[in-house]
Amino acid sequence: MVERENSNKSANQVCRLSLAKSVLAVNPCSSVHLEAVILASEDRIFVGGNKNSSLIAQNQKFDGDAKNIDNSEMLLKQEKSLSNVILSEQESNAVDSFQWITVSLPQSYLETNWPIRLFAIDYQTLQNIAIAGINGLAMYSLIHRRWKLFGNENHERDVTVTGGFLWYYDYLIAGCFNLSENR
Repeated sequence: MVERENSNKSANQVCRLSLAKSVLAVNPCSSVHLEAVILASEDRIFVGGNKNSSLIAQNQKFDGDAKNIDNSEMLLKQEKSLSNVILSEQESNAVDSFQWITVSLPQSYLETNWPIRLFAIDYQTLQNIAIAGINGLAMYSLIHRRWKLFGNENHERDVTVTGGFLWYYDYLIAGCFNLSENR
């Protein structure tokens, strides 16, 4: 509960905070890459990068939102000129140039395999994301904006990713345990 000090009335409020963790905390096999950052929460993935990076540029071309981005940059510059706080050019470029792509996890996968234990992005092409929950795995294409899931849920239940993920270009290598064959 939160109580306000400035007013005579006390307000009871509950705040819900979504926390995100770095992919390196979840999948230590991932290498550190300077062009993209991945944060994972319970129901979505945040992929961040410099707006000049190939990842963000690909996403903007796919959306066709270049005009909206130019307008937002112009509004941001106007706000900066009105404010009394003067940032150095280097600081303002660093703040303006980082953007996030939000990817919602597939609800059908979350219902049967929550919590998600592993996340990985291919750092060669910056186009694919892989996740693994209690059972099975799923892949997401940032270019096509589609999830690839198991076609058969029984096969998905038989596979558990235990060894992490490794991307080799567009190929995903996953260390798995087959529950039905116990190997």
